[in-house]
Amino acid sequence: MQRSSETETLRTFLQACAARELPAGLNAAETRVAADYSKVERLREASPGLRIYGLTTLPGHRDDEAPDDDYSARYQNTLIESHCVPVNNWFSGDVGVCVTLAKAYAVAAGASLVSPDLYGHILSATADRGFAPAIARNASYSSGDVIPAAHWARELLGRSPGYTLKPGEGMALINGAFVHVGVTAWAMSQANLAWKQLLANTKAFLERVPGGGRDEWSRRPEQRSLSREALGFVYENARPAAGDMRQPPVSVRAIDQVIDGTAMALSNLAVELDRALLLPSGNPQLTETAAGEPTIVPSGSFALPGLAIAADAMTSSLLMIAWHVTRRLEFFLSGDVDGVAQDAATHDNPLGFIQWPKLAVAKLENMRMRFAGKAFLSGGATSYGVEDFWTQGVSVSDQLACACEALSEILVLERAVLESHADPDKADIAEAVRQLEDASNNVPASLAFE
Repeated sequence: MQRSSETETLRTFLQACAARELPAGLNAAETRVAADYSKVERLREASPGLRIYGLTTLPGHRDDEAPDDDYSARYQNTLIESHCVPVNNWFSGDVGVCVTLAKAYAVAAGASLVSPDLYGHILSATADRGFAPAIARNASYSSGDVIPAAHWARELLGRSPGYTLKPGEGMALINGAFVHVGVTAWAMSQANLAWKQLLANTKAFLERVPGGGRDEWSRRPEQRSLSREALGFVYENARPAAGDMRQPPVSVRAIDQVIDGTAMALSNLAVELDRALLLPSGNPQLTETAAGEPTIVPSGSFALPGLAIAADAMTSSLLMIAWHVTRRLEFFLSGDVDGVAQDAATHDNPLGFIQWPKLAVAKLENMRMRFAGKAFLSGGATSYGVEDFWTQGVSVSDQLACACEALSEILVLERAVLESHADPDKADIAEAVRQLEDASNNVPASLAFE
């Protein structure tokens, strides 16, 4: 993977979210947004009877109906309010920051019905350190995320009380893939952390387990660059074998392959997310006819199945890591590692860590029960068949972030054992959390997409 070129947008995005700064390119896009919106206005003036979804029609399966004159005046705001279905489960404010910036990127990409005035309000909210809107959790349905998007839009408009939505802007605000993209970007930041924790613990494991040596397979020229860099890091101070030794289990012998598989999943997610940040997204969308004339057409650009598949694959990778780490923890305490007694037992503590691998297994099995589902395992249709395909993108990315947190619990157990195996009485989870955080911070920045 050419990470510097293929994921530059993603890195800029994540850094901007962390710093609450506005990427320079978004201000530069104001000219494009204004030019697109002027095409929309000219098109409407030239074709006053033109049917435009969400502008001259009602939404969803009622797109064959037009609001009456009295209703039209307040339709854009009513559209948003009607989609603000009451919910009682919310993402953290960090997700709201990512979702807001994702919307700014989507509008900057062009083809939306957002005016330059409204785009200016989106940019202002993006740069506002106090604006961290609550994003509805477990409220995406069918082929859209319009419920969380509507709650976001209501908060956006709440900080701009003097702004009156122009025709089409209500639908343009709540439609698109920006909720999916924003939640995935937040999950990506959690995946970055899980990846660094894995590398930090693997390095510590190889420093303590004799026989650690990079597989010749991992040195081949065709090896992925991220894998090569990561393996170089974890094997930096690996403990060499001392004479004859018993063959360790596959989970230990396949460390190179596990790192490579994880690097592939993380890289693919990063590349797909980078691509999604640059795509126009919404329904309807501004486009051109074959003759080069502007027109507004229905669109499915709010669906990003490729992004959902990549996030789903990353979750599968985390399950693999959890399995791998649990098995190598068992091996570390098996009595087959030179210098480590079975269960790390001592004279004063003959049971040592006897229960710790069992707890890791329990956490692993819990992860399997929670996160083993697939994005396209089932499907259906709503809105009388108008909405008959969806990606479950927000739910998949939410699962990914939760799986990262669950994996971290297993990695903390391993870190505690690795750091205190000589004296189990000194094992402390709070201290292991701190040690893992410190070790993760020492992973080179080049090894993560942040």
